[in-house]
Amino acid sequence: MPRMTPEEEQELVERIERGDEDPDTWEELPPLEADAPSASKRLGAVLSVRLDPDLAEALSREAERRSRLSGTTIGHTTLARQLIAEGLRPPTTRVTVELELGQDGSVRALPLTPDDCDAA
Repeated sequence: MPRMTPEEEQELVERIERGDEDPDTWEELPPLEADAPSASKRLGAVLSVRLDPDLAEALSREAERRSRLSGTTIGHTTLARQLIAEGLRPPTTRVTVELELGQDGSVRALPLTPDDCDAA
């Protein structure tokens, strides 16, 4: 996709500020410069999502909570992107396997029970 001219960029800014953008439209972005953040390099489409104020506040609070727990900064847009990706992944099943270490150094898996599996 060719880069936007300054006039096209200004027109886009004005359209967004007026609220003319279509929330169901995906916009292709021009390639990013080499000094852009690595996460931004991987992203090539913009999706506008409107949330009610309570949901937006809850998303921000959850992002702050996860940031505190992980010790890394997680913004509300990153969290929204993660939650969307999780929702679109096919379901997985988690299996817990118990291993037994023999006195001779051998390892064997203990038989599984239905309680050892859960849908993730």
